[in-house]
Amino acid sequence: SGIQSPVFHIKVNQAYKFYHRGVDLDGDIGDPIRPVSSGKVEIVNEGRSAYGKHMVVDHGSGFKSLYAHLSKVEARQGQRVERDSMLGEVGSTGLSSGPHLHLELWVNGETVNPMLYLR
Repeated sequence: SGIQSPVFHIKVNQAYKFYHRGVDLDGDIGDPIRPVSSGKVEIVNEGRSAYGKHMVVDHGSGFKSLYAHLSKVEARQGQRVERDSMLGEVGSTGLSSGPHLHLELWVNGETVNPMLYLR
C-alpha cells in the first residue's frame, strides 16, 4: 500500500523477467519521475553504467526503488523525498533502446515485480 506510479501513464514496454529484474515504463524524454513512495535518496549515479543516470530511494523497512536511464537528475544523495517530489526526468541514457524509465523494486535485497505493486 502507499505505492504510486513514478510516471503519469503506465505503459509497460518490457516486463519483469528472470533476466530483466524490473519493468520499462514508456515515456518521452523530459517526462517527470516521482518516487513510488516517500523515502531518502540513497544513491545517485550520473555515470555511464548500463543503467545510465540512475538513483535508488530507500523507503524503509527493507523496501527500495531504482529509477534508471534518466535524462536529468533532480534529487540529490541524502535528500528526503516525498510522493510529490521530482526525482528526475525520463531519458535514454546507458544501455537503452529509446526513452523510458526502468523501474526496479527491492524488498529485503531481492527484486520483485513492480507490477504486483502498481496495479
